[in-house]
Amino acid sequence: MEKIIEYGRLDQKPSKIVDRIAAGIIALSITFTYVSKQIIYVPDNREIIEDNIYSNRKVVISIEDRKDVYESLRREGLDILFDKDSHLLLSAIKNNPNLSRREKDIFYSFLPYFEDNPYIDYEKTYQKLLNINTRFAIRETLRMDDSVLAAYLEQYNDIVYFELNPEDKTIAHEGIHAISHFREIPRWLKEGMSELITREYVTEEHFSITNVYPYEISLVKMICDILGSDIVLKAYTEDNPDIIYDALDKLIDSNDSKMYLNILDSWLCNKSRKDASEEEINRVKEALDYLLSFSDYSDKMAFKYNFFTLLASIPNSKNKLSNMKEFVLEKAYISSSLKGEYPDTVVRVVDMKTYKKC
Repeated sequence: MEKIIEYGRLDQKPSKIVDRIAAGIIALSITFTYVSKQIIYVPDNREIIEDNIYSNRKVVISIEDRKDVYESLRREGLDILFDKDSHLLLSAIKNNPNLSRREKDIFYSFLPYFEDNPYIDYEKTYQKLLNINTRFAIRETLRMDDSVLAAYLEQYNDIVYFELNPEDKTIAHEGIHAISHFREIPRWLKEGMSELITREYVTEEHFSITNVYPYEISLVKMICDILGSDIVLKAYTEDNPDIIYDALDKLIDSNDSKMYLNILDSWLCNKSRKDASEEEINRVKEALDYLLSFSDYSDKMAFKYNFFTLLASIPNSKNKLSNMKEFVLEKAYISSSLKGEYPDTVVRVVDMKTYKKC
C-alpha cells in the first residue's frame, strides 16, 4: 500500500488528455456490490493462467523453449542475459494480458532487483506477475482514507489505484508488494522495505526524505545498519520476521527485540500520534533506546541519521522531520548498482531554496 502521512501530500503531475480519457474508461468498468448500504470491492472474474517456466528457483522449460522466451524478450527491447534465470521473470510481465504498456515498462525496471535478491521464489513470483491485474476504485470500496494512493490486494492479486492517473512510483511500490509474499512480517518492514526498494531501483528519489513512509524506511535502514542488509532482505523476501528478531536477540543476549519492534510498529501505524499519552510516548522512547543499545552497527553516521529521522515521529520532539529534510543521507542499502555509485556514506546539506521537494 502506498500512503502519504498526514503532514503532506504527493503532488500529482498534470496528466495528459489521453491519460484522463483512458483512466475514465477504466473507472467505468468498476464493479460495486451493495451490502447493508455499504459499497464493497469486487474483483474481476478473470481466468487465471497456470503456465510457469519455473519450479521454485529452477527453470524447467527446454533449451529450445528458453531460447524462444529469450528472443521474445529481446524483441521487446529488453537487455537480458540467456544464462540468468532471474531475467526470464520478465516474460511473465510481457505475457500478462491485464497490464498496460506503461505498467509493463515500470515492472520491467525490477530486473536489477531480481538479480540482487537471492531469496526470490521464482515460481511464485512468475505466477503473480503473469496474472496480476490493475484497476481503479473509489476508496470507500476498501474503506481507505484519503492518504492512501493505492493498495495491493494479495487475496485477489489486484493492484487498486485510488487516483485516475497514478504516478510511476506509486505503480512501482505496489508492484514490489505484488512480487513479495506477505503473511507474517510487520507493517514497518513490509512498507519500509517496499518503499526503499522502489526508491533504489525505480525512482530517482534514492535518498531524499519524502512524505511516503519516512519513518518506516528509517527503521528498516537502522536494522540494516545493525544486522546488515542481507539479513533484512532475507526476512522480508521469505516473509519471516523471526530472522530479524533472532539475530537482534543474539547480538545482545536479549529476548526483547520483537516486543520493542512491535511497539514501534504500532506507533507508526497510529494516525493520532499527536494525541498520544505520556505513557505511550515513554514506551516508544524506551523502544528507541533499545535500538541505541546496539553498539556494533557498522555505519554510525547512517545509524544516527536514521535514528534522528525516526525520533521526529514523536510529538513535541525538537527533531522535526522538516529539519531533517535539510540533510540527505547518501547510502545505498540493497541495490548493487547504487552501492557502486555511492561507495561511501555521505550526509549532504541541501540548499532548500533550490531543492525540489519530493
